[in-house]
Amino acid sequence: MDPRSRLAPSAAVWARHEMALAALAESMRALADVPSLVVKGMVLAYALYDDPASRPMADIDLRVRPRDLLRAVRAMRQRGYEPVWSSRQLGAVCFEVRGTAVELESTIGPPGLCALSVSRMLARSSDRVLPGGLRVREPELLDHAIVMLVNAFKDKMAQCPEWSQDDLETLCERVDLDVLARRVAEAGIGSLAWIAADWMAQRRPAPVWREFLARLGTRPQRPLYVAIMRRWMARDTVTLGSRVLARVANDSIAQQSLAVAATAAGSALWWIAR
Repeated sequence: MDPRSRLAPSAAVWARHEMALAALAESMRALADVPSLVVKGMVLAYALYDDPASRPMADIDLRVRPRDLLRAVRAMRQRGYEPVWSSRQLGAVCFEVRGTAVELESTIGPPGLCALSVSRMLARSSDRVLPGGLRVREPELLDHAIVMLVNAFKDKMAQCPEWSQDDLETLCERVDLDVLARRVAEAGIGSLAWIAADWMAQRRPAPVWREFLARLGTRPQRPLYVAIMRRWMARDTVTLGSRVLARVANDSIAQQSLAVAATAAGSALWWIAR
């Protein structure tokens, strides 16, 4: 094999990182007056990997408080960036900046799925200085693990990119699993986390998944729901019913009600706009 062929993927990812860093710097200038968090690959590549280029990049993920979302959108538009797509139902807006998708979201997963708020994450966040001296705010590792658990579940686990699974596994290996289990309970995502940890434990050899399952409990809190979701995740089809089922993963009745209301409102808006 030509040695250069082994370097090509890393070089391509490095170039993608450079493009993303430029797009993030521009976005941070636009959002200078809006508290925001950079989540997932844009910071985890530097927090978890010796060589950031070993972690592929797809887009930039930012989180803002729900009350700041409209202000953030206005700030981006004042810089000349128009939304590529938006979802009132999800509280999310996507812009294209220097050829990179920049997604602004105001919740962790769809509304009602996770009780961990962006405000709480901001309060526990810390600075990270990225190449070029770009200073951003990133979640603490425990909160980031929650974000990645929700992200993996949202992607039906099997559709979650391998590098995102690697991020999640490394995060869980670096945090106190007892504290993480408490955070999971506070966020109301015990069933969601059980599904994710069990799926990972069956497919990856890292002992952290069995250890995490032991913290979550040998049986899930909602065994019937978990059984139904596991069967749905094995299928390729997505229906309105399956979307609603996925969004009521939170163990709190109040959060489930919020999720159903948000899904119903979003579906109604979609039908009206047809």
